[in-house]
Amino acid sequence: LFPEENRSGKVYFYEEDLNGRFFIEVQEESNNDTDGQYVWTDFRFPVKEPSVTGNYYIFGALTNWELSDWNRMTYDFESASYILRLLLKQGYYNYHIAFVEDGVSFADLSYAEGNHYETENDYLVFIYHHGTTSRYERLIGYQIINSLRRK
Repeated sequence: LFPEENRSGKVYFYEEDLNGRFFIEVQEESNNDTDGQYVWTDFRFPVKEPSVTGNYYIFGALTNWELSDWNRMTYDFESASYILRLLLKQGYYNYHIAFVEDGVSFADLSYAEGNHYETENDYLVFIYHHGTTSRYERLIGYQIINSLRRK
């Protein structure tokens, strides 16, 4: 992989992606599920000095959208970068560099990715029905809507 680029403070540029998801694919073989090889993948996010107020994480479907020790990046003084090595199967991966401040339980993507109102997003809409004599809500439908690919 190429080192990540800090997009914070830069002009928004649309780049089609998988919205944080991944796709396992093997081009040289016939079965994606069984023929794909695993490879150690090195992630690198250049930062001049380490943060003393929180940690950086690789964040997306490849890490199950979790913030844990195994996807937390560590600072390498020699390369002046946050680094992480993950074992991944051949395919296409889309992810974010997330920053989590100490004492906070949610990820902030704006530190590395920037914050732009123009971004393309997926939205999940769930429709529930609560009968007059029911003690529960029943899911009767859902729809995934993309902000750019409206029908």
